This record gives sequence, structure tokens and C-alpha cells, in this order.
Amino acid sequence: MIEDTDAELAALPREELVGRARALQTVLRVARAVSNARSLSELAERFAGAVAAYTRFPAVVVLRYVPEHAHFELLAQHGFDESKFPPRTTLPLKGSLSGLAAEYREVMTTEDIAGDDRVEPATRAALTANAYASGACAPVLYGDELLGGLNLIYPRGTSLARGERRMLETLASSLGSAMAHQIAIAREVELETQARRAQQLDSLGVLAGGVAHDFNNLLTGIVGNLDMARLLSEDAANSQLGELLEQTLAAAGRATSLVRQLLTFARGGEPARAVVNDLERVIREVASFAARGTSVRCEVEIAEPLGLLELDAGQIAQVIQNLVLNACQASPSGGAVRLRARREQPAEQAPLVIIEVIDQGRGIAPEHLQRIFEPFFTARLGGTGLGLSVSHTIVQSHEGRLSVRSELGVGSTFRVELPALARHEAVSTPATPPAVSFRGRMLVMDDELAVRQVSAALLKRLGFEVVAVANGTEAIKAATEAAAEQRPFRAALLDLTVVGGLGAAEIALDLRRITPATRLVLSSGFAPDASPSDWDAFLQKPYTASELSAALQQALETSGRES
Repeated sequence: MIEDTDAELAALPREELVGRARALQTVLRVARAVSNARSLSELAERFAGAVAAYTRFPAVVVLRYVPEHAHFELLAQHGFDESKFPPRTTLPLKGSLSGLAAEYREVMTTEDIAGDDRVEPATRAALTANAYASGACAPVLYGDELLGGLNLIYPRGTSLARGERRMLETLASSLGSAMAHQIAIAREVELETQARRAQQLDSLGVLAGGVAHDFNNLLTGIVGNLDMARLLSEDAANSQLGELLEQTLAAAGRATSLVRQLLTFARGGEPARAVVNDLERVIREVASFAARGTSVRCEVEIAEPLGLLELDAGQIAQVIQNLVLNACQASPSGGAVRLRARREQPAEQAPLVIIEVIDQGRGIAPEHLQRIFEPFFTARLGGTGLGLSVSHTIVQSHEGRLSVRSELGVGSTFRVELPALARHEAVSTPATPPAVSFRGRMLVMDDELAVRQVSAALLKRLGFEVVAVANGTEAIKAATEAAAEQRPFRAALLDLTVVGGLGAAEIALDLRRITPATRLVLSSGFAPDASPSDWDAFLQKPYTASELSAALQQALETSGRES
């Protein structure tokens, strides 16, 4: 900065005063040229052009410091061969003249670029090829914060005059103030954009949750009736009809997967955790299913055993399915997708299970990499933009991490890190208990008529006598009457959410009080917020006859209360 006192200025020779006046005039001209810049890149371009126009320096570079990578990034240049210094060219903080200027907070010069080992080697070679021999680097600061660098080339055989050095310092200082202003504006805009996006996502979450809830109830009716029809086709020994129904059920399963992703997005993906000792089996089964029907083969490599994890196996299966399906869709016909899983023990950290899905597809464009986990963002025609977003949400809710590496024309690697339990040995599997007989009375409570009807039909086929009601008030009345008649319900299948009425959570305690022996099965498209111990079993909508049977088997095996 030019900060001499009046007495010091008066003592200077005329030539020095003229030089300073010219330097000040140059600084003012440059300042006017950049005064109305509307972005950081425009500011840098204007600044580089103005310095080249109003000084004797034929080449000018404006750099921005990127602290997370400890390097400088080229913002703008004037007078250089752009093929040698393309946009976003980087210079290391350590091992460059610009880095030394930043370290010592002063202008650094060189009169012999070709022979100065302080200049970064690639830069030295490029400058020498352009016949540039002398240069100066000034740190661009705002207060004590390093924002970038200002590099100038000056003619061979000359040196940087004292006045020019001072002018360079002043130019770098004014550039620092201007850059800080533009960075602050950009940060404010980014924060406003993030706040607006968060509001939009909240609204989308509410909408997605409502749509998914209603559609899930419709799917429960569809899937249940299809499964009932499949069972009847087996009774009639009609294999052709059974095959058609199996295919229709598979299509309904894909719709179910999409709805569950919407529900996860809407509710934040709170997992219903349990200790899992067979993640290897889950990975193999899901990978095989996800690749089925594509022209891509999935090669699974698991360094067994993976040990114990506490997680929601259904949600993690959903993550694996999404990643494998995405990889298959990105891969060329006849290609291969690799899925690798292993257990790692980082030093002084909890153990991890690492799952990697690797494709050799077209890769992800750099401008898309920062957005691929955003809800509803997709670069693929026909994509929903939900798979990766939901996967990211699920992994985060398990205190894990989902990341990606990608290179255009080479492929992508998605990496899932999940915390594992410290103990490594598998839990011994208890002996299979005898099958529970399905008899007695069953209470079904759901506000959707189609769900009540299909649940009642499936339960009657299993051997139960069924009473179906639409809401919690009717359920309490039915339970009270059953207790008075000494014909209590053996179990109750209860909908979590009832529109305009009492749901499962609101009536559970009353039902426990009225008929303590009644087993309670929670049914919902959402994973329950309550602890699994609050229910005897959980049945996620939509469900098939076999899934309903399994939930009832679990509930009726529950110990601690008389059946």
C-alpha cells in the first residue's frame, strides 16, 4: 500500500513523484474497470485485462486460493497461450512461487524463470516455452485471509522497479477487497438458495409422503388380491395363470420399491434396526435380483465374514438395489458390474463394512457430481431422481457414508461405509420353533376399505375368524365387546395412520388393558417410530400372504403374555 506521510512525499525527487502519480492513476483505472463486475469470474477477467492494458506487463494471471485442496486455481489470464494455461489450471501452495508469496505475505520476483526452482516445474516449462523470463507474484489478501494471487510477467532484461512493486502491492490489496465482496455476495446467494431449496424439499416431502401413503394403500389391495389369485390358481393347478400372476406381482414389487423410496424421502428414512449376522446373504440376493432382466452381469466379491451390524436390513437392501440398478443402467450392453464388500478395522476407530459398486460405464459429468444425491435430480432419461437421494438418506441415518468417484469414459465407483459392531462372531441361530396354529379370532383395523377386504380374505384363508373395522374407535369397541363375550381376539392387525381418526399408536395401550393376551401387529408403509418392543410384530405395506403369515407367526410366538 502507498502510505507515505506528506513530509516523506515532499522529500522525494520529482521522478519518483511522477512514478507514484502514474501508479496511482493505474490503480484508479483498474478500479473503475472492475467496479460494476457482477461475479467473481467477471471481476477476475476485467482485472487481468485492465492491468495488462494500463501497465507495461504483457501477461497477467489472477488466481483464487482453494483452502480445502491447498492449491491456487486459475480464475483469469491475459497474454498467455490458453492451451498452456486452460481455465481451472491449478498451482500448489507448496512448491510454487505463488505459494512462497502467500507464505511470506510479500511480493516475490524472479529474473530467470527457466532456472528458478522456486517456480512450479510445469509452470516453469510453459512460461519458458512462451519466451517469458521474468515475473512477480503478489499474495491477494483480505485482512489475514489468503484469497488468491496476482502474477505478472514483465519484459526480459528488466527488473521490477520500486514504484512498480508498490503498485503491485496496491493492486493486489484492491483485488483482495473486491474478491472478498464478490465471495460474500456468492455465499449469501448460496445460503438463500439452500434455504429456498430446503423449503421446497419440505413441501415436496409432505406431498411425497401423502401421495406415497395413499398409493401404498392402493398397492396393498392390489398386491394382496394378486397374491390371493395366485394362491387360488395353485389350488386350481392352473400353471399358466399362476405364471402370469407371478409376473404381475413382480411388476407390483417394482412399484412397491418406488413407493418405499418416496416414503423414505418423506419421513427421513428412520431405520428399524436389529442385529444382522448375514449381510453377505442379503448382498448376494439383492445384487442378483437388481441385475435380473438386464444385459449386464453382476459379479459379487465378498471377503467373508462381514461380522455383525446393527441396521435395518430392508433399507440397506434398498441401497444396494439402487446402486446396482444404477450401475447396470450406466453400463454398456454385455458389460459387468462389480460389487465388493469387506470388513475393515481403521486404527483407533470402530470397525466398518465397506460396500463398493463399480461400473465401467460412461461416467458422471463433473458438473453433475455435486448434485447426484439431491432429491429428484437426474441426468438419465426416464430416471426419477430418487434412488441415489434415498440411498444417501438411508446410509446417513445409519451413521454411515455414501460417496462416489467417477471419470468420464472410465466409469464410476459408489462406496458405502457402514459402522459394524465390535464383536465379530456370528450370533448362534436358535432352533426353529414349532409352527403356530392359525386359528381363533382376528381384529383388522384399517381406514382403507380395499386393505380391510384383502387382509380379511388372506386371514380367513390362513384359518382365522375376522372382524374388520375402519378406525381406532371402532377397534376399541370391538375389543371391548369381544372381552365381554369372553371371545377375545387372538391378535390385532392395526394400521399406523388413520386419516381423521385414531391409529395404532393411539389405541395400543387401551387394547393392552382391555385384552392383555391379544398380540398386536403394526401395519404401515412407514417404519415405526416406536421401539419394536412396543409391538409384537411389524408388517410393512404392501404385503403378500407369506409376509402376513410370517408376521403373525412372530407375534404369536411372543413370550411374556398368555395366548
